[in-house]
Amino acid sequence: MIRKNVVSAVLLICCLLLASCTTKSADVYNWDDSKLYDSSLLGKKVTIEFVVVSSYNPGTICYLNSHLDYKTYLTAVIPSDALSKFASKPEDYYLNEKIKVTGILGGSGRPQIIIEDPLQIEIL
Repeated sequence: MIRKNVVSAVLLICCLLLASCTTKSADVYNWDDSKLYDSSLLGKKVTIEFVVVSSYNPGTICYLNSHLDYKTYLTAVIPSDALSKFASKPEDYYLNEKIKVTGILGGSGRPQIIIEDPLQIEIL
């Protein structure tokens, strides 16, 4: 009887631990989702998928663009202090790759997501 109670208690604890570890996955937005271009998601943590169609790094900042019209559409921005965290040049490494980025959505006139760490970017 005691053994049965111990087994039941262990199973209950395992179920509770499993339930607490399971979280609802966040929404993943496509680069052209209209929600990214209105103010409803500004300042919020988002995950976005896009192909890097162009990139630019003048040495102080790196831009990974989701569209050739980079002045209008989503851009992932890697500031100068984060560039050293990347093993290779991000402007070359991610070019033409489909990526998933997670971070805080910001921007003025166009959405931008700031990348402070390579772990925020995943190649799909």
